[in-house]
Amino acid sequence: MSCGSEMPTIDPTPAERTRWVALLVSRSRQRTLLCPFFAKCDGLLLIDPLSPAREFRPNRERTSESTCELILSSGATKLVCGFIGSAERERLAASGIDIRVGSCARSVASLVREFSALPSVSSVRGDDASPAAAPSRGARGLRYATTSTALKPRRSRRTDRH
Repeated sequence: MSCGSEMPTIDPTPAERTRWVALLVSRSRQRTLLCPFFAKCDGLLLIDPLSPAREFRPNRERTSESTCELILSSGATKLVCGFIGSAERERLAASGIDIRVGSCARSVASLVREFSALPSVSSVRGDDASPAAAPSRGARGLRYATTSTALKPRRSRRTDRH
């Protein structure tokens, strides 16, 4: 007989949690939106795509370290964020989390519904992952949108020709 010093092990990721999608969100009175900042988000919203189940976990400390801990402790294996730095990306990916980059202009419901179509951070070039560096679909298929071309001023048209 044991003296009670042995504790049963608890699976840190219950089977039903692996299908949940976690989103780093900002909340207002009317809406919950994907947050454009990793550590400064209001919290982690966990959504089961197969049921109406939702759970919100506040991000009280608002640091990169605490945000990573919040994600890891949730048990979710899928994450959608508006931005993620390379150190956080490496840490979460090493823990088996599938990280996708989403647009903050899209609804939370559409981000969850279309999770598999969102760009994976492993496919995004550069040190930090954000929608500006994510692949976009155009008439010619998949391409990378670069921020440098988006910021170039357009040359004005000559109007002095008769």
